[in-house]
Amino acid sequence: MYSTKENNSYSKKNRLTQKIKRSNLEQDIQFEFPNGVRPYDLRIDFSDNKDQNGVVFRELKINDSLNNITINKNNFFANFKLSKDIVFKDETSVFKGVPFKTKEGKMGYNPYFMPNSFFRERLIKFNNANINKEQVLDTENGLNKKNSK
Repeated sequence: MYSTKENNSYSKKNRLTQKIKRSNLEQDIQFEFPNGVRPYDLRIDFSDNKDQNGVVFRELKINDSLNNITINKNNFFANFKLSKDIVFKDETSVFKGVPFKTKEGKMGYNPYFMPNSFFRERLIKFNNANINKEQVLDTENGLNKKNSK
């Protein structure tokens, strides 16, 4: 799910989905935002299958013709926080959703990653640079204007 600057809340209308088949092999999963859409917030729901063994996160790239943002296992926690229903095992890099009991007493399952303010700021700089047709460098400290020669 994503939100735009005009709409800072998530809605089902601003959702990109893809079915992923279970595999022990690494999979490259790609999403394309609708033409003209600039995400200013990004929530990643990784499964609605409570029997899933877990997900290994390797890398998230957001790019266009000028710029990119790369999130990998080394900087993941600097950019995202986990919903309370996720267990993370550092030694294997596996994220596993945990079923929970709802207020109504039913079993729920909804593991997701939420961006923190650092990642949101990176998206704002990314979008502004792209609007202004500027190149920026993606560093561990965020996006910075590229020095022109």
